This record gives sequence, C-alpha cells and structure tokens, in this order.
Amino acid sequence: MESIINTITTKLEQDFRKEYKTPIEIALGVDENGMTTARALYEFLGLAPSQFARWAKQNIENNEFYEENSDWVGFDIVSNGNKCRDYRLTTDFAKHLSMESHSERGKEARQYFITIENKAKEFAINRSELSPQMQMFYAIADEQAKMELKQKQQEKEMASMKNKIKDLEAKVTTHNEDYYTIAGYASLRGLSVDINKANMLGRKASRLSKEYGYDISRAKDVRFGTVNAYHTDILKEVFKK
Repeated sequence: MESIINTITTKLEQDFRKEYKTPIEIALGVDENGMTTARALYEFLGLAPSQFARWAKQNIENNEFYEENSDWVGFDIVSNGNKCRDYRLTTDFAKHLSMESHSERGKEARQYFITIENKAKEFAINRSELSPQMQMFYAIADEQAKMELKQKQQEKEMASMKNKIKDLEAKVTTHNEDYYTIAGYASLRGLSVDINKANMLGRKASRLSKEYGYDISRAKDVRFGTVNAYHTDILKEVFKK
C-alpha cells in the first residue's frame, strides 16, 4: 500500500508542477521539491557576481529569521575548477530574498514565489474534494511521513547523546579540557587500547611532553586508576600513526 501511495502522490505532484511551470521557474532552476538555489536566484536578480559569497554570508548563513536545514541547505559545487558554496532555498526564503533586492527582477521573482505558494495552497485545499479512497491514501501517507521524521529526530538526539557521553568519558576527571588520559583520548577517537598499549603510548607521550615543554597532569581512570593526562597537541602526535 505504501508503494501505491508514493506512486499516486508523486504523480499528482509532478502533474501539478508541470501544469504551473513557467519560464521564470526554468531560469531559477526550481527542482521537483519547489526549491531554487541561491546562485540561480542571485544571478536572476542581476547582482554583482563577485559579491555572492559576502551576500550569502549576510543574508543566508547569518539570517536570524531563517534556519539551516529548515529554510535553506548548504552544499558544495565546482565552478571553473574551484570549489564554491551554494544553497538550496525554500519558496518562502527565496521570496524573502527577492523582496530584499528592491529591483524589478526582485519583484518578478517575488511574484512568482507568491504564485507558487498560492497554487500549493489551492492544491492542498482541493484534497477535500477527492474521493474517500484517495483521502485515505493521503492520510496514511501523511502519518507515515510524520513517523519517519519523528524516528529521524530520535536518531539524531540519540547520536548527539552518545557523543556527549563519549566526550565525558574521555575527559574522565581532568579539569583542564585540553588534557586527556591515553584511554580517554582513545575513546574519543573510537579506538580501543589495552593496558600494554596504553603504557607504551603513555611513555611516548611523557617523552614528547618533556621534549616540547608541556605539563603532564594527573587524572583518575576507571580501568587503570590514577594515570597521567597529556595535552591534546601531544596526544595528536602520539596517535598519529
């Protein structure tokens, strides 16, 4: 049934976008999800090409009213052999940026995005006129989407919690955030060291600490008792290989 729902939903959305596709939509490179890119919009607005990075930093990345991964998504592209930054923008955000340009092209783009929003609203309202079977399909699809988004959010929260726990375990009882025990730093890097390996790495860390003039701290480790803790600069060198 999920396959049928996806097929029906995709077909309706494709027909909808095909019906209302305009030359400006082609110029803005609007994708199947209704999103344009910052560079396409910037070029359409006729703004100075050399100022794109500054414009994007100020109007997209530092915009306090629009959020990353909600209103825009950054990604890398290659232009003229150089790695550059671009952004996918939602209809609402693209409309806002168009309004900020205060130009004829800006008004044209803004009107397009308003039209798309209105058509999307009409499309959503017309669901009530569908047959009971189709309404049921949409209801199931909506519920499935909510469950999937909730699951992804829970996975993100769990991953974030695991990282925090790993970081706390790595720091053990050391008060200086720049110092870790051998076992703690290994845990932070996702590595496993036994007592023999830890002793070997510890001797190397002690030697390098004295050689480069770094202090050696002390900390409690649940497995090895009170042990030395070394500066991260030293540990990076010790674990390099």
